[in-house]
Amino acid sequence: MNTSNYDHDILNQSEAWASTDGLHKVEREVGQVEHLTVQGSIDVVIVAGAEPRIIVASDSPGGDSVQIRQSGSRLEIKHEGLNVVSAGGSIKVSGSGNIVAGRSISIRSGGGVVVLAGGQGNITYQGERTVVAVMLPFAPNAVLAGSGSIELLAVDQENLDLSITGSGSISAKGRVNRLTASLMGSGDFRLGKLEAQSADLAVSGSGDIKSTIRESASAQVTGSGDIVIKGNPPKREQIVTGSGRVRFKG
Repeated sequence: MNTSNYDHDILNQSEAWASTDGLHKVEREVGQVEHLTVQGSIDVVIVAGAEPRIIVASDSPGGDSVQIRQSGSRLEIKHEGLNVVSAGGSIKVSGSGNIVAGRSISIRSGGGVVVLAGGQGNITYQGERTVVAVMLPFAPNAVLAGSGSIELLAVDQENLDLSITGSGSISAKGRVNRLTASLMGSGDFRLGKLEAQSADLAVSGSGDIKSTIRESASAQVTGSGDIVIKGNPPKREQIVTGSGRVRFKG
């Protein structure tokens, strides 16, 4: 696999990618990306400052549980899911889809699983481990929906817009001039190692944001979530509705 020394060194900083030793790796083509959407329970590692390409690491040789679609400058990465309805008995399943069964169920799936069970029988699920590495010249604006994660490495650019809906997490290392981070749900932003000159931060729900801001910070909390801001920015605005908090640290 043609992975440059730069990409390799940066990827090694990621705990998620470090866990892919021994997994099958498949490279996929990708064009320029400005907007990224990640759906489902999947870990995505983004390396900025690199030539565009994608590497899928998974238990299965073809990484078939991952759907990757690009339309113009928009890229979507989605993990296939599996829905199961059981009322007792025995059945084995490999793949994705909807299942209605009357016996015990053993499932090996490449994505998230929804199970509705009733009656006698057992349900056993073994999920597939999947991590996707995305190499791009600069970090795209990113939306995370679900319980997965996005990790951005070597960020160095003017603007970055990030959003979480659900229980997932986004972390980043590097620097930006202007940061926007919006969270709806119980997820979290780990942005303490991403230095921003100015930022607009918003939490709706029980999630948390940790960030480092140097000049200007606008923070809004609705619900029980927390926003923690380091960097001692001189310009500060905060609005809190509910039991949540905005805290500034030096």
